Amino acid sequence: MSSKIGDNKRKIVKVRNQDGFVVRFRTNPNRRFRRLMRVYCDRVGISRNSVHFRFAGKRIYRMDTMASTGMENGATIEVYKQ
Repeated sequence: MSSKIGDNKRKIVKVRNQDGFVVRFRTNPNRRFRRLMRVYCDRVGISRNSVHFRFAGKRIYRMDTMASTGMENGATIEVYKQ
């Protein structure tokens, strides 16, 4: 049995743009943000290349995860236009 079983429960992450529009996602803490970023951009109708994502003042990348960035359940990722 793996010790990570409890860590793999889905968590809520909020993605907020500069206008205050929020999209909520349920994700696994060890899943890369690549899909979340793509789905967010598709939902709001923007190009992935026209924005960047930040958490706690630090830029996050497609290969990052909730676990690797230290995010807790309910954390908010901010989206900025480039």
